[in-house]
Amino acid sequence: MIKFAAFLGLLVLGASAPVASSVVQDLGAAAAKPTVVLGSFDSRAVVLSYMRSARFEAEIALVREEMGKAQSEGDEEHIKAIGQRMEARQEVAHRQVFCAAPAPEVLAMLEDQLAGIAAEAGVDVIVSKWSLDYTRPGARLVDLTDRLVQAFDPDEETLESVRQIVVTDPLPLDQLSHEH
Repeated sequence: MIKFAAFLGLLVLGASAPVASSVVQDLGAAAAKPTVVLGSFDSRAVVLSYMRSARFEAEIALVREEMGKAQSEGDEEHIKAIGQRMEARQEVAHRQVFCAAPAPEVLAMLEDQLAGIAAEAGVDVIVSKWSLDYTRPGARLVDLTDRLVQAFDPDEETLESVRQIVVTDPLPLDQLSHEH
């Protein structure tokens, strides 16, 4: 408290130019440093890595098992529901991979790893690069795409597909065809 009072007294009574100047420089330097470091990622690459992962294959195996059971029981209503559910999931995946639609369900699968990834990269926030509407000049962004893709243990073929997708712009939703 005494140091603060002495400092305040110097400012009020007229501090020498070097002291006031160094205080202003220190404040300027603090303002120039980012207060929040953003970790961004290309959600298309992360979804693609997930869709080609063993985890996804295991989920599809469960759906196939469910479908097989419904077929053996002759449960046409359940068969139709499974088909509709899978068609809807495929449509969402196409929007996520080709159009950069949000992918919260895929990122949620990495929830237990996100804090560690953020700490390792020195970031405070992780957000899809497609969700950044504005970033001030000089803001610090760290690309976490590779780290998040690696969380799904991709093979070389998947990594090549990821490399190709991150250098292309996403399609507008109205240009997505069902051929993708």
